[in-house]
Amino acid sequence: MLLDSIGKKVKVAREVSQAIGLENVDFIHSRMEDEKRKFDFAVSRAVMPLPDLEKIVRKNISSEQSNALPNGIICLKGGNLASELSPFKNKAEVFSLSSYFPEPFFLFLQTRIVSSAGLERCLDRAEVVGSNPTQFTA
Repeated sequence: MLLDSIGKKVKVAREVSQAIGLENVDFIHSRMEDEKRKFDFAVSRAVMPLPDLEKIVRKNISSEQSNALPNGIICLKGGNLASELSPFKNKAEVFSLSSYFPEPFFLFLQTRIVSSAGLERCLDRAEVVGSNPTQFTA
């Protein structure tokens, strides 16, 4: 299921999925706050602060595990995340995206997985500022 509060994004996602022949997806024009269903993962580009996102999405994360990774939130997020991640300290593991993607864009990007009681999992990226990336430590 792809859910977004912006109708144009939903329309584009629908058209792209039709163009590539993707059939196993639903498109919902709504807000996550209004969604009642449970999912293994919620994927977001995370514009809002992570603690706020976690509060909104927590109700939608299924407690029944059926994957190798714990259920939770996966989000790509930039900027200075130190203060946003402080509620999740000692629950994070950092991965370099350049280990998975060879393109130069990913050279300084990092993935941070945040897990709280095995339910929330967040992937974050460090923002590249000029040639100096913002670094985070777990």
